[in-house]
Amino acid sequence: MFEALRRLGFQSDDIYVSWDEVKKAPLTILRHNEKNFVIDYPLSFEHPLTKELYRQEWMSESERWNTVMSMVERDSIYRSYVNEALYFDLVMSLRLSGIFPPRLNH
Repeated sequence: MFEALRRLGFQSDDIYVSWDEVKKAPLTILRHNEKNFVIDYPLSFEHPLTKELYRQEWMSESERWNTVMSMVERDSIYRSYVNEALYFDLVMSLRLSGIFPPRLNH
C-alpha cells in the first residue's frame, strides 16, 4: 500500500508502516493535511508474525526495491498486488475521509 499511496502523489514522509499489537499485523498510515488514514490488512494477509520480523522484512525489501530492482520489476510487483478494483476502493476511501490524492487533483 505504501507504493500505491506514493503513486497517488503522496510523499514518502507522510506514509508510515507500523504494527498493530492487538491484531499482530502490519498497518499503513497516511498522515496528510492533518488527517490520518489507516490501512489495516485482513487476517488472511500473509505476513511475519512479530513486529520485529515484520520490521526486518520491510527494511530488507525496501532496500531491494530501491537499489536492486528495475522499474519494470517494481511495476510488475505493484500490478500483481494492486488491481483496478483495489485502486478504486483506495481512492474512494481516501476521498470519503476527506483526503484527496495529489495526482488526481489536476
